Amino acid sequence: EAMRWSTATGLALPVASGYMLGPVAGDGSRVDFNPPVRPLRALLNNAADHARVPATITAAQRLEVLADLRYWRAAIVVARVDEPKAGQIRALCDALFGWPVETGGVWVWDVRGLT
Repeated sequence: EAMRWSTATGLALPVASGYMLGPVAGDGSRVDFNPPVRPLRALLNNAADHARVPATITAAQRLEVLADLRYWRAAIVVARVDEPKAGQIRALCDALFGWPVETGGVWVWDVRGLT
């Protein structure tokens, strides 16, 4: 939906894990529709798909997440309140980013202070 909105509004919106067909092997020998998995995506996928949230966020994980936020030039992180594993996603993001604002059925974490 974010990609449709970006196209409809003409806004150049980078979408983490958006669709693409490109090389995933360093030598270009393999292609995929998905970009390589970045650390924040791996953490979010584990929370959303498997209800796994680290008991403690390590300093190394925080540095990786910070690098991801900078890579994406992120200003906010958004998660739907009605996701099947919303509690786990919220717990992970709270641990990483602090307390969110809830509005319009989503949680919004302002990460500009981190990047």
